[in-house]
Amino acid sequence: MRDFPGGWLDFWEDPKEAIIREFKEEAWIEVTWISDTLSYFTTSKNDEHDVRIANILYETKLKNLEITPSKECQEVKFVTKEEAVNMNLRSNVAAFLKQFVSW
Repeated sequence: MRDFPGGWLDFWEDPKEAIIREFKEEAWIEVTWISDTLSYFTTSKNDEHDVRIANILYETKLKNLEITPSKECQEVKFVTKEEAVNMNLRSNVAAFLKQFVSW
């Protein structure tokens, strides 16, 4: 299933610190800017466990799009909103897409 770059927010960690860390860990990309306020907030059922999860998403700018996938990243692909609707997505990505497409 397709998912966003990201991960768990460590207990002591600021969300912006987590965004910078996760982009570096998963794609070796430098974050150059993060919105001061969150851009999207979604909840969904975790696909692997019987729990609900919350996703906080911030508009983020990257130094470049020269992505070097890590072991956590199997594929990188840019798609249109219309293409994404027909993809096999994790439930959290599908929840985001519902908000994004209506925007």
